[in-house]
Amino acid sequence: MKAFNSAGFTYIEMLIVVTLVGLCFVPLLQMFAQSVDEVEQYSDLGTALQLGREAMESVKNLRFTEAQIESQQTVWAPSLKEPPLELNQKNWRVKRTAVERTNPLEVHVYVFRAEDLDRPLMEFASLIEDL
Repeated sequence: MKAFNSAGFTYIEMLIVVTLVGLCFVPLLQMFAQSVDEVEQYSDLGTALQLGREAMESVKNLRFTEAQIESQQTVWAPSLKEPPLELNQKNWRVKRTAVERTNPLEVHVYVFRAEDLDRPLMEFASLIEDL
């Protein structure tokens, strides 16, 4: 009788190794997918931050009086009749409101994704006073 050469791997051993490697990669793939989502969220927050800062700066640079800003009530940029602003392959809108009868005038800027105008991504507030 000739002895069997046992230098190779059996089918069962290979199946066990493939299963163990697969079980190790599933959590890694989940972490990768989660990190991609988080990068997208932080990108959205960065865009919202920049849009909000620009909107607040434009209010300050317009040199309107408190009464002029307060009389405008709510201002959308771009207006709701126009297409939304597209940045980073996403659509954005910015809303500016003034709180009535505050001294100095309290102004709020809200940044929205255009598809969800009920929930702002970011809110800014500032006080504006006539010089």
